[in-house]
Amino acid sequence: MISLGDKIQRLRVWRGITQTELASGLVTPSMISQIEGNKANPSTELLLQIIERLGVSVETFLKDVYLDLGGRALYRFAVDLMEFQQYGAALKFLKQLEERPNVVEPHELEYQVAICLQNTGKVQEAIEKLDEVLNAVQVGDDREFVAKVYYQLGDAYYKLHNLSLAVFYGQKADLVLEDLPEAERFLKARVKNLLGVANSRFGQYEKSVKYHQAAYEYYLPDHLSRAATMLMNLGIEYKNLGDYEKSKDYYEKSLEMFSKLPVEKNSIAAKYNYGVLLGVTAKYELALKMLEECLAEYQEHKYREMLPGVYSEMAQIEVHRGNLDKAAEYAQKGIESCDEEHHSRAYLYKVMAQISYQKKNYEEAIVFLERSIPIYHKYSRIADLVKVLPMLSKCYQELGDVEKAMSTMERSKVYMKNLL
Repeated sequence: MISLGDKIQRLRVWRGITQTELASGLVTPSMISQIEGNKANPSTELLLQIIERLGVSVETFLKDVYLDLGGRALYRFAVDLMEFQQYGAALKFLKQLEERPNVVEPHELEYQVAICLQNTGKVQEAIEKLDEVLNAVQVGDDREFVAKVYYQLGDAYYKLHNLSLAVFYGQKADLVLEDLPEAERFLKARVKNLLGVANSRFGQYEKSVKYHQAAYEYYLPDHLSRAATMLMNLGIEYKNLGDYEKSKDYYEKSLEMFSKLPVEKNSIAAKYNYGVLLGVTAKYELALKMLEECLAEYQEHKYREMLPGVYSEMAQIEVHRGNLDKAAEYAQKGIESCDEEHHSRAYLYKVMAQISYQKKNYEEAIVFLERSIPIYHKYSRIADLVKVLPMLSKCYQELGDVEKAMSTMERSKVYMKNLL
């Protein structure tokens, strides 16, 4: 093991960086000297900034670092790391605390461990740990902590695309918080947001509007980025409801709020969704221009996982314009930009099916639609799934296969039953 200061000094020297260069814009060179000499401890934020300048990941940097901290201070440091979304690094220190009795309340510690597990891809393991915590605390007096556990379970099930259990636990949290007017506003906002996005997947757009509006109000005034995201979500729900004027109004409010904040994924997503609305309302040139800007911004900021969705919408616009070859070109780019498991593949296959259908190649359209269905199913995209199956049935009708057309509509009922 190595001390924090020694690790910073070794990496700095190895990188050929002076203390002045490392300190620039952050602290004084003298402070860097004190930190390297283990005479001063940096704040968590400063430490993460230093690590970034040293060009290594946080987990790699902290892997062999010994922190001379007491139990409570180590716990506070782990929680700080979580606030900066460094869950893997935080998990290491929380695991160390599991071996130190009486430092942190066991249920609180296990709750934080579960959050780290959930955000490092170990969602099922997180659920098992949260279930244990819930069994221990749900008869206690700390109802706000119970609501936190309910919320975290709902969020975990949402990540597993189990919408029924996501809504179940979200509603449990919501009911508890209704009786706690002094409970943390941020927790209330997250619960409302979870219920909003889950109900939207079910196609319950009116409910989503109610939940997103409540989340927006709870996020203000301290969490402006999240509040702006709720305005974007309200724009999405009103678009889904066909109220395009309200949708436009909320997108514009969201973009205005985001314009005063640093660029992030959702600030680009707000522009993307506004572009989608412009396409839906037949403002095709403006829509394509805005979506092209989104492509460039997503690439610039390395949000490449968002590219397939943009290509899908651009392809959809070209289908509406009757430019089938251009639509196919965009759809193919989208398919090439994502892996087999990406949820956008379902929408891209649907666009390819629309192109094939308009070219009267019904067999090919059926192939694309059949490819899309299991992806919609996997991600619990219920509202989209029920739109695809009638389209598939219509393809069979065009081929004169009435039996398959009817059985496809029956499949729609089965999917709804299984998913709900």
